[in-house]
Amino acid sequence: KDKDHKKEKVEKAEKTEKVSVSSSEVIFFPDQGMPCKFGSSCTRKQCDFAHEPTGLSRMLDILASAKKTLDICVFTITADEIANKIIEIHNSGVKVRIITDDEQRASRGSDIQRIADEGVEVKDDASKFHMHHKFAIVDKKILVNGSFNWTRQAVLSNRENVVITTDKGLVRAFEK
Repeated sequence: KDKDHKKEKVEKAEKTEKVSVSSSEVIFFPDQGMPCKFGSSCTRKQCDFAHEPTGLSRMLDILASAKKTLDICVFTITADEIANKIIEIHNSGVKVRIITDDEQRASRGSDIQRIADEGVEVKDDASKFHMHHKFAIVDKKILVNGSFNWTRQAVLSNRENVVITTDKGLVRAFEK
């Protein structure tokens, strides 16, 4: 078991080395398709998922690069691919915390409660007004922020953006 844990750490370290943010980048949506979980090694003959990197796969790679903490503040999450990645990150030992809109947490299609049921710390805004932020902070070093709603609709249909930056001033501003 200890050997498996060490192997997981090495695999995560190797993956993290591949994910880097030099200073800032922008991802624009919509994507042509949701990313295939098998990526370019997919052998399914009629797979309708994207096999090349997508905006969503890039964003998920950035989130998965977290080694210690992942703080998320989002209106809602309805894309299973995002929810599954958050749960995977949590299960790898990263401390994941989410703040979300109280009304959206209970809305049909929301993955927030499923994420909470997996042990991720989730807090509601407890306000009569919408908490409409959409950002994440990875290891207190990388800010992921933009108009992008964490929904399937945003990935495939909406014109959205995500800015990824390591600007220390911006990261600190969003940490508050």
